[in-house]
Amino acid sequence: MTSLPSWSDYGTYDESAYPDLWNGVVGYWAPCLGPTGLRLHDVSRYANWGTLTQTSGSNLVDWVLQPTMRGSFYAIRGKQNAIVECTNSNSLNIRESTITVAVWWNYASHNDWQALVYKSGGNFAGYQLFVDNLNQVQWGTHTTGSGFGRLNGGLVNTSGLNHIVCTLNQQRRVYINGAITATSGNVSGTITDSSGFALWLSGFNFGDQYNRGSILDVVISTQPWNAAQVQIAYQLGPGGMLQRRSRRRAYVEPAGFRAHYASQRSRIIGGGLK
Repeated sequence: MTSLPSWSDYGTYDESAYPDLWNGVVGYWAPCLGPTGLRLHDVSRYANWGTLTQTSGSNLVDWVLQPTMRGSFYAIRGKQNAIVECTNSNSLNIRESTITVAVWWNYASHNDWQALVYKSGGNFAGYQLFVDNLNQVQWGTHTTGSGFGRLNGGLVNTSGLNHIVCTLNQQRRVYINGAITATSGNVSGTITDSSGFALWLSGFNFGDQYNRGSILDVVISTQPWNAAQVQIAYQLGPGGMLQRRSRRRAYVEPAGFRAHYASQRSRIIGGGLK
């Protein structure tokens, strides 16, 4: 039986080249690091692993090598009746007044809404990110003061890769490929309790609202990224947050005991998934 990975397998917050982006992260799923079978690893501190599963039939989510303008990355490609169900943990049941949901997603056409991230229920508690049948981002949250609201975030790029970032911080905001595309009116209260519902990635177990595109990265944080942070995450590309910072380390030459310094290149935290 394979044991759950510990944070030490991937490095720590203090070792990241971009610690501000890691502040508040409660889930980070990075298919771009390579296939891991039917388990989608969470490389945050919280081990909110996902399971690739089917709701009916045999159309299981699968792994693909996704060519993009930024190079080729691994991704999970959605199919009908297929979802990734993640651990229903308290860390994902966010009850704050702030949140960030960020997704690297490669477009695929579909005649219905495509769920990318869904932690919600029949009363719309929690948070949800869709791309609708008109290729527009739809960012929804339910808060104690304002109830449920959904922001139309604008059109995705239908010719390839999209970096979609949705935030809540007094207002709902949507960024697509590094640029802000929509802002809502004021939103009050905290995100309502969604503890009774699992977190679903790449699909929604209702009707035909499954992702048909390819997901390369998903980040969920309790902290709201600002425009500068969104731009950094966009420029880094899929998996970019996993770089360690460059450091200089000292070593001592045995003969003469002279101190030397050697640069250490940035590298992926932990060298990828094991």
